Amino acid sequence: MEESKSEFICPECGSTTPAYEAMVSRNLDPDDPWSFVLQTITCGECNTEIPAHLAERWGGISLEDARSQWRDIS
Repeated sequence: MEESKSEFICPECGSTTPAYEAMVSRNLDPDDPWSFVLQTITCGECNTEIPAHLAERWGGISLEDARSQWRDIS
């Protein structure tokens, strides 16, 4: 079953323009709350690297929830 996701919206600036997407392998870093994220999308407006699960609101989370997670954890 495919993960439910929506179109890109940057939780930082609200842009709907992605620049590029990256699939990465990272070392887990206890000081980096996003080190577990393996897929990111860079915003075409503010150039912020956003975890894909927030930028595309995987699992049906709302834009407000994505913004809250982004701002609370970043």
